[in-house]
Amino acid sequence: SIAEEKVSAVRYIAVLNFRFKNESLRRLLINNHIPFAETLSKPVLVLPVYQAAGALFLFDDPNPWREAWRAFPEQDGLVPLVLPRGDLLDIAAIGPEQVLDGDTQRLDAIASRYSAGDTLVAHGTLRMNASGGSDLKVFVTRYGTAQVSQTMVKTFSPVVGESLQSLLTRAASELISQVDDNWKEDNQLQFGQQAVVAVTVRIGRLADWLKVREQLAGVAVISRIDLVLLSRDEVRVNLHYIGEPEQLALA
Repeated sequence: SIAEEKVSAVRYIAVLNFRFKNESLRRLLINNHIPFAETLSKPVLVLPVYQAAGALFLFDDPNPWREAWRAFPEQDGLVPLVLPRGDLLDIAAIGPEQVLDGDTQRLDAIASRYSAGDTLVAHGTLRMNASGGSDLKVFVTRYGTAQVSQTMVKTFSPVVGESLQSLLTRAASELISQVDDNWKEDNQLQFGQQAVVAVTVRIGRLADWLKVREQLAGVAVISRIDLVLLSRDEVRVNLHYIGEPEQLALA
């Protein structure tokens, strides 16, 4: 459907909305063994720590690095990102030094404030480059669901005439895309690996099982559901799935 269009004597410009039938598209990809990911991450709380002239900034103003992350509207990818409000409760919960130290107890506490599953620490530091300007070096670490926290390091150099705030905004944009891409890569369906797991579902009535079955049918990694036993208070099924057990649990 056409969302917006402009017509002139020499060209036509339009914004088009494409709507897909989810189940049909998913089946097409699976049947043709085309790798894809659709598992949605729990919300991730972003903690942008800015380091300049030896000082660390998180909730203190000014923090242009935090403003760069705040500039982006809500993402429509698989990783919903949330920024803390920076109120008194946040300030009491954690400081920039504790963020950089990876204090898991405090990171978990502030993440729970925002109903987030993980925290993403984005440590941006300004460093002088050979030409006399300032590069932005960023260390990004995701804490939470991963067994081992891994740090991604990237350096951003300004282009000619680019302001500091523009550089920070460009860096934040690229990192947002990278976080989403990393999640997709980690959660792609592994068609070469298939397994089955026996599951017991506790129910109070038949409608409970019908609802669970409908939700399971919408999980891409599950290829088949075999009903083994149906009683008044429980249902036993065999779930045939694609990929690793961790992918099934996450999905």
